[in-house]
Amino acid sequence: MSYLVDSDFEKYYSLALDVSDLAEKMPSYSQRFRAKPRLDKWIAPKAHFYASDNFTGKEESIPDITIWAL
Repeated sequence: MSYLVDSDFEKYYSLALDVSDLAEKMPSYSQRFRAKPRLDKWIAPKAHFYASDNFTGKEESIPDITIWAL
């Protein structure tokens, strides 16, 4: 069995990370997934959720799980 995490831009807000803040806090970070845990070195950057142009909801809707890539 396999799973796919994908964004539903119509029903949920999208995630935006402050890329400058991420680069400053974690200069060696690379988004390339290498099947290695990152929790021990992770420093949370500034981030926020926003309604994308495709959002059709009437109120803020933050997803339980989201994706992000540069």
